[in-house]
Amino acid sequence: WKRLQRYANYISGRSKDLLRIINDILDFSRIEAQQLEILNSKFVLNTLWEELSDFYSLALEKPNRDSTTLNLKKGPNIEITTDYLRLKQILINLIDNAFKFTEKGLIEVGFNIYESEVEIYVQDSGIGIPPEKIDIILTGSGK
Repeated sequence: WKRLQRYANYISGRSKDLLRIINDILDFSRIEAQQLEILNSKFVLNTLWEELSDFYSLALEKPNRDSTTLNLKKGPNIEITTDYLRLKQILINLIDNAFKFTEKGLIEVGFNIYESEVEIYVQDSGIGIPPEKIDIILTGSGK
């Protein structure tokens, strides 16, 4: 029974991954067509950090993840106005990318407050981006 449950959980997890990829592709198409709808709402930023913590808690239990640490640095309970789902989607994509390129080390997600602005960051100790590829990434002309 436990083995069957493990397989069911695995299939469910991969199905959710596939759905996320499909949604990302659809969103990218909407961005290119300038039809992506932004739904701003007010929320406490630490609420998103708690949701990300729950989301990644299972991923961090995998056997190949014991050499990578995810640190979600909470800050003060500030309320921001932005598209919650889009911000979550962006952070998940950045964190997933950090896991992909950080074989061993630390991934830190946090935010800094500067007067009326909030800076959100994802920092990792992975292999990094070669200087000659940065332009391709920032202009969107890469894959």
